Amino acid sequence: MSDEVPTGDKAVFAFLEMVALAFAFEGVSAMLNGAAWPVYTGALAGAVVFFLAGIAWPKLRGSLNVKTIAKNSAVFWIVTILLVWIPVWYGTYDWRLITDIPEFDDPQNPLIYSYGASGDICNVYVNGDRFWRYRHKYKLASGCLVYDGLGSVLDARDLQVGNLYDVSSGTMLVAVRAFAKFCRQCF
Repeated sequence: MSDEVPTGDKAVFAFLEMVALAFAFEGVSAMLNGAAWPVYTGALAGAVVFFLAGIAWPKLRGSLNVKTIAKNSAVFWIVTILLVWIPVWYGTYDWRLITDIPEFDDPQNPLIYSYGASGDICNVYVNGDRFWRYRHKYKLASGCLVYDGLGSVLDARDLQVGNLYDVSSGTMLVAVRAFAKFCRQCF
């Protein structure tokens, strides 16, 4: 009957299919959220492996020597887990995101050529070449603030943030249009 709890091969099939579905959901989520390709390909490969294992379970169980697996079950599960999870672990540690971008308040910041204000616009000229390798995953925005030298710069009030800009090579102008109240404090 359909309302009974599955047992035996049906229970193993159902379990393996649920694991495959979990990997598939995570793989699609990673892909849609822009994760590195090893993350979603590893998750989708895991989904396929568990899906096929669920379908083939009756044949697999018949061909497996239970005594050999019982003796080497730790090795079997370690190898299985590593084969499924290594691509996922590798992808979460995205090598392309190891960054050399300095802190925003670094006095020797090689990313910013100059900055200043004209009228109600704060202009920041940045080195687009330094951001070039991040162009597929990120956009640039700049912020403009009034800092009176007291306390931390992170506690400055009335931070104005500009629009997002696509990264381009060479010198980039990343501008912030400031509100009138903010401009009265600046100028």
